[in-house]
Amino acid sequence: MGEEFSEWKEKLMHLFDFSPHGIIIVENDKIIGINKTGMEILGIKSEEQVIGKYYFEFIHPSHINELRNALLSAGKESLYSKMKEPLYSKMVNVNGEIIEIKLSFSNFIFNEKQLMFFSFRDITAEKMEGKRRQEIINILKERIKELECFYSIEKIARESVTVDEMLQKIVEVIPKALQHAELAYGKIIFRDKEYFSPKYKQTCWKRKEDILINGKKEGFVEIGYIEETPSEDIGPFLKEEIQLLRYIAMRIADIVEYKEIKEEMERSREYFHSLVEYSSDIITVIDEEGIIHYITPSIKNVLGYSAEEIVGRDLIEFVHPEDLDIIMKKKKEILSNPNKAVSAILRVYDKYGRWRIVKVTGRNLLDLPAVGGVVFNFHDITELIEKEKEARKSERLAQTALNATHDMVVVVGFDGTIFDVNESMAKNFGKSRKEIIGDDVKKYLPPGILRERFAKALEVKKSKKPVKFIDERDGRWYDQCFYPIFDEKGEVKQIAAFIRDITELKKTEEALRESEERFRQVVENANEWVWEVDANGLYTYASPAIENILGYKAEEIVGKKHFYDLLHPEDRERLKEEVFRIFKSKKAFRSFINRNLHKNGGERWLITSGIPILNEEENLIGYRGVDLDITEKKKAIDALMESEEKFRILAENSPNAIFISKEDKIVYANKKTEEITGYSREEMHSPQFNFLDLVTPEEKEKAIMYKEQLKEKGFSSCECAIVDKNGKRKSVLVNATTIPYEKGRGLLCIITDITEIKKTEKEVKKLNQYLKSIIENANVWLDVLDENGNVVIWNRAAEEISGYTKDEVMGHAKIWEWLYPDEEYRNEIFSKAMDIIKKGDVVENFETTIQTKDGKKKIISWYSKNLTDENGKPIGSVALGRDVTEIKQMQEKLLEHTKMASLGRLAAVVAHELNTPLANINITADYLLSKVGKKYGEELQIIKREVENASAIIREILDFSRMKKIERKMIDIKAIIESALEKVKNTCNVDDIIIQNRVNSYNITGDEYRLMQCFMNIIKNAVMAKDESKRGHYVIIDSIEREKGIEIKVKDNGVGMDENVLKDAIRPFFTTRPLGEGSGLGLFIADWAVKQHGGKIIIKSEKGRGTEVSVFLPEERG
Repeated sequence: MGEEFSEWKEKLMHLFDFSPHGIIIVENDKIIGINKTGMEILGIKSEEQVIGKYYFEFIHPSHINELRNALLSAGKESLYSKMKEPLYSKMVNVNGEIIEIKLSFSNFIFNEKQLMFFSFRDITAEKMEGKRRQEIINILKERIKELECFYSIEKIARESVTVDEMLQKIVEVIPKALQHAELAYGKIIFRDKEYFSPKYKQTCWKRKEDILINGKKEGFVEIGYIEETPSEDIGPFLKEEIQLLRYIAMRIADIVEYKEIKEEMERSREYFHSLVEYSSDIITVIDEEGIIHYITPSIKNVLGYSAEEIVGRDLIEFVHPEDLDIIMKKKKEILSNPNKAVSAILRVYDKYGRWRIVKVTGRNLLDLPAVGGVVFNFHDITELIEKEKEARKSERLAQTALNATHDMVVVVGFDGTIFDVNESMAKNFGKSRKEIIGDDVKKYLPPGILRERFAKALEVKKSKKPVKFIDERDGRWYDQCFYPIFDEKGEVKQIAAFIRDITELKKTEEALRESEERFRQVVENANEWVWEVDANGLYTYASPAIENILGYKAEEIVGKKHFYDLLHPEDRERLKEEVFRIFKSKKAFRSFINRNLHKNGGERWLITSGIPILNEEENLIGYRGVDLDITEKKKAIDALMESEEKFRILAENSPNAIFISKEDKIVYANKKTEEITGYSREEMHSPQFNFLDLVTPEEKEKAIMYKEQLKEKGFSSCECAIVDKNGKRKSVLVNATTIPYEKGRGLLCIITDITEIKKTEKEVKKLNQYLKSIIENANVWLDVLDENGNVVIWNRAAEEISGYTKDEVMGHAKIWEWLYPDEEYRNEIFSKAMDIIKKGDVVENFETTIQTKDGKKKIISWYSKNLTDENGKPIGSVALGRDVTEIKQMQEKLLEHTKMASLGRLAAVVAHELNTPLANINITADYLLSKVGKKYGEELQIIKREVENASAIIREILDFSRMKKIERKMIDIKAIIESALEKVKNTCNVDDIIIQNRVNSYNITGDEYRLMQCFMNIIKNAVMAKDESKRGHYVIIDSIEREKGIEIKVKDNGVGMDENVLKDAIRPFFTTRPLGEGSGLGLFIADWAVKQHGGKIIIKSEKGRGTEVSVFLPEERG
């Protein structure tokens, strides 16, 4: 039996070794088996360390009783039993470390042995992770509270509430964001006002942050706890809560500043709107074609048209034919100079066929998205021009009048210069006007009188008002008035003196003064017209006020006119009869309203009161009374009545829905309101009707918000969608404003159906985006010019090819100077472009060479045709361009390669044919030197040198013909330079030339012969470039090690090259030396050899300064 049990246990434990849980088999509370996972959890290396030990030795003491109770509950003594739920407990491993476990138990009988199985799993890491997760959750909860606070503040900021209401709402949401919200409070002090959350009280557990607006402290935000809480990062607060406090303070500052700016902008917008709508000037917006897109309602007052009659028409339709050239030139100037104000004076005709003179000021605001057009301001100066004409006429008349008057008039400056006199003054001075004007007044007045007059003049200058005075001289009295003459700055620059001899008048005045004084005090200063008539209605007295009221002087009517002579002809007989009935009754009358004719023919409404004048016998002598002018008051009443009638006519015929509501009840609605809403006026007048009910659900909240704005500001404007009575959805623009109505306030709403406009805008936007996408994404250069060659469209390909951005080229014609800097070439190309626009030429495959922004030259092949308006008038051109630079370069290289191959073959043949005779000449020269050298040695040496020169040229030609391949091996560049330098010294006279070789050893892979030949040609050119006008000639050869190769520089101070020579320096067969001294192949062969090695040659030269040739060679050809 024991062997059987042991075998069974061994198999069972082997099976349990694959379990992820630790398993212990217990018999009589002692461990008889443990699997590998259990050993790992308990930290034991062999099963023997636990076999025979009590299982509870590995249970943490604090959990032993809990485990025993669980075993008893599960029925430890039963044949088969197990725990209903796993038990979370603790074990202690052999190292004394406490392990968190999840444990389960089962009990069964095997071969009469009662065994217990403990299955346990190490959950220490899980519990740690769970704790960490819980901490993260707690942190996230705090952050969520902060985010909810952020969201609430942003939501409050978007509400249409006052600053006081906003701050009170914010202070109430702040405590909810703190860790211990139930104990938290918030407090805000802003501009001497306090705001508290409900739980606020004085406490020591608090923190505050200043509210700063534009650097100025406007208050602070405070958070705190009303009871002590556990200590955190900073006192009782988390560092995140401190950051939240700072954010709230900054956000309050931002919101308040934004609201204040917004309110100021609203006030400015309202002010500007009023200026625009009610200005006497006309403001209009046109597009580039001259079509009017907007015009202010003031057009009605100035030209008689309504805005609807003007919008959509061409501006030039209204311009006088003789002024068309002016408007076209000014339009061109405006379009070419964005933001520049351009002015002109034109004649335009009004709705009644009359020509009005206007001053026009235009500004190009096409690039301003909010405007998107050219803005013109029209100021009607017709009356001003007429007044100027009248002023000039009046000036002539005034001069005539001044000369005709007996008063003496003189205009004098403060320095004493006489600027003008009339004939009377000239006569008084005893000279002609021509002799006096420009003279000094000091010549004509005694010193004492001059001082008095100058004092009066200074008084006029100081007060800027006329000064009148009377003085006496030599027994004569003079009435004098000094009037100020102002300059354009409003300063007094001259004095006009009016002098009248009033000696005789003075005497008469004295006689009349006493009799006039009594009556003058009564009536002279009254605004009312005081009158007396006799029993027949003939005026016997009239106060001077009649002149202000009816235009007559008193003397024109007293004794000459009856009261009914002044009445309006239409009322005369009726009122005359009524007045004489009053005369007959001999009673006083009051508030008798009558219509009279002013002397100039205008109507005047008077209200008359009078009392009878009776003699001792009670017979009527006449009436005495007063008249008050009520004309303006009468006009105002009539205008008001007329205005109300006009409103109803306009409203009923308006293309917009118009309704008036009072206390949320519609009291008036026009026909268009019925059409747009589908409801009859009777239905809308019902108390149950509410326009807000028509607004779609998704826009209801927006409509309510604008209604609240209307209550706050008195006006509101919004777009929204409504559903009419028939269920049809419509887009409308609602403009509402409060108005005085029936001794209270009403609401005026103007609703425009913009459903079709919205559809059209959407389609136009879609089409514009489609066209813009095609233009911008085309892989060819596309540009559009206006009729003057200014750029109006410039796509992305044009930017990439030219290097110039759309912002740099749009709206002007500077691109022509940039792309074609050569003036002659530019004029040729621009002339071609103008022919395309104006003559309708079409060009294809027309090639031009442009200079890009970075200075590169590119060849562009063009297709271009003109653009015309609906009348066939040229308005510009469109051009498509392809960059064919690389194609042209490849074609040139192919042509050059073919040409060079032919020249190479020819050169080989020529060189071969010349070498033999030259060799014979050289041999013959050597032979003759040996025979007759003493006599003809110099001449023979010349022959030998020429033969050597010719041979050198032939060798270069042969090298040119053999330029096919190179042979590579490892070489030292220093050795190459030294070899080349030696060959130059052998062939050239270098006795008076300083040559410095500073090249260091550097190994590269290359063709030794070709590189030696390359540097020999370069060094030889430097040696032969000697400038005889300089004291010394030097050639310096230097080397610079680069990252991936070496750079050799050969520099001389010789004659140098100008730009034209430098451009052709590497071209084959090009030479500046005399005939016979070179083939012109040296630099060409050198350049070919360097390129074969993957390098490049750069030549810098300046005429008279010298040349530097830089050769870069890589370590290996890339």
